[in-house]
Amino acid sequence: MNRKIKTTLPILPSKLNNPVSTESKFEKLNKAKQKTANQFGKRHEVRELSSLKWRDSVWVIDIRTYGKVIEILEEPRSYIIATQSGFYRRNRWHLIPAPYYKFPSVTPALSKLTEPSYQSQLHVHNSEPSLNYDEAPQHPRNNGCDDQEVHSESDVNPHLNNSENSFSVEERPSRVVRKPYYLQDYITD
Repeated sequence: MNRKIKTTLPILPSKLNNPVSTESKFEKLNKAKQKTANQFGKRHEVRELSSLKWRDSVWVIDIRTYGKVIEILEEPRSYIIATQSGFYRRNRWHLIPAPYYKFPSVTPALSKLTEPSYQSQLHVHNSEPSLNYDEAPQHPRNNGCDDQEVHSESDVNPHLNNSENSFSVEERPSRVVRKPYYLQDYITD
């Protein structure tokens, strides 16, 4: 029979009682999955990273700064890192052990460790950059020209509150738009 039949066929009841063993199929499938994973790992140089310990010094690659491991989370390979700028949650892939680096004894982030509310200051960053509208805009062409740069008052005096920040941005000059000569006889507004 070369066709797929749609009707039911008669079968002996003794054939229906024998359960079908699927263990061999699952073993074969698991072996194939393991083989595929191993081959992928060899091609992409996958390796198991060593786990970090509490208070290890690390280099955080995405924010380019040193920090200390202050907490090992339940999720696999996840850590809370204290840096000069605050607390960050990072995966082991983002952290490079830096045993040669001596972390400063008193830093703003580490001094807050005694407070139980340090998790409210936890920064969880995605790979996408976030825009901060509180900072003064900088134009890439104004590399070293101080007379053309736009500064906010917070750059001059960092002790000002955010509510007092204001920009002294002048309005850009606009050019005079003239109608073409051949449209002088027509109303174009």
